[in-house]
Amino acid sequence: MGEGIFQGLPLSLAGVRRILEAMDWEDNLRGEFINFGAIGGDEVDGTDDVVIVISPQSIVGYSIIPSLAEMCDAAGERPVMLFNPKLTDIQSSGGVMGVRGRSERLAWASQFEVVYHFRLLYNKPYHFPIYGALRKTYGGPWIVYKRLNLSRKEEEYRLSAVYDVEPQPAEITKAIRKKL
Repeated sequence: MGEGIFQGLPLSLAGVRRILEAMDWEDNLRGEFINFGAIGGDEVDGTDDVVIVISPQSIVGYSIIPSLAEMCDAAGERPVMLFNPKLTDIQSSGGVMGVRGRSERLAWASQFEVVYHFRLLYNKPYHFPIYGALRKTYGGPWIVYKRLNLSRKEEEYRLSAVYDVEPQPAEITKAIRKKL
């Protein structure tokens, strides 16, 4: 999973660990209350109360799920929190990481519960204009908000649709195009 400073991290996150390690964690916090590591079962210490993993994601030809599953097994009953996970397979043009074991990986990934989600909605691959937002809070429904321009300098987000499960792209598009 990479070499040197890129080991175990997607290129977009390669410097995050270095930034976190350089932060001022006050006296005795680092090493006693906060530890940094990689993904894997041997990284979980017996004294860890919570395991937090920032942006775990597969890379072309390699799934992060086996290493993450090993880490969760080592954590046992202790909470494991994933921030911005992307646990789907990323297939290469050569067909690496195909269908073998895919259903098991996706079933394992689906056991995590979304406690908060917020995503701006725009026409990919462009990040502008923003058409709305998708939001979910713990215990609540999935909500689609539509962005309305009130003037050149003023905008408003209005509730457009509510779903019990995460809406599919077609449902989101329908909610954004709906007249309010």
